[in-house]
Amino acid sequence: MRKKTYKFNDYSINRYSSLVAANNDSLHVDERRYSNMLRVTANGILYMGIWTFIKLCMKMLDEIRGEISEMYEPGNMVAVIIAGAVVTLLLFALFLFVDLFFRFIVWKGAQREALSGKKSNAFVVCAIVLMLYGAYAIGTFFYFLFKRSGIEGDDVIKFVFDLTSFVLLWSMLSSSFKLRKIRFKIDELNSGKREASEH
Repeated sequence: MRKKTYKFNDYSINRYSSLVAANNDSLHVDERRYSNMLRVTANGILYMGIWTFIKLCMKMLDEIRGEISEMYEPGNMVAVIIAGAVVTLLLFALFLFVDLFFRFIVWKGAQREALSGKKSNAFVVCAIVLMLYGAYAIGTFFYFLFKRSGIEGDDVIKFVFDLTSFVLLWSMLSSSFKLRKIRFKIDELNSGKREASEH
């Protein structure tokens, strides 16, 4: 019986029985597994975005502090240094906004699809954009590594972060596509059962 109290995850409860009725056939087991995987990886992507926000804010403060310290050295043009600090601040703010915005769309779309079954291609596109940036960052790391132009500890940490983010995005997209395929099969089976019961 349909309960009107369910809202956001009403679709999965009443249509796929993922959260209430434990249907243990292979399709429903896989549906629950990939649904959980989609939610977990989406959370990981958002948390990594928050970690990036904190890390870049700290780096941004260091950059601005370095710019300000140059103002007190003799012979420096204060106006130029202030302009450089403002530009640095704006660039960091823009990068943070775009990164967090994309990650939030990915998180929201993936969570919605996992819980309500409502498909959205917007979060898939944003995830692909983030993956392309991750691939670029990983490629850049190996480029400088093989060129022996200097790899520091921060570069290694960034590489691990970019690689982890790339794997999470790949796993999330894979889970999303597999989940859509499984739910399509479930819908076909349910449709066939309804047609058989009507006849």
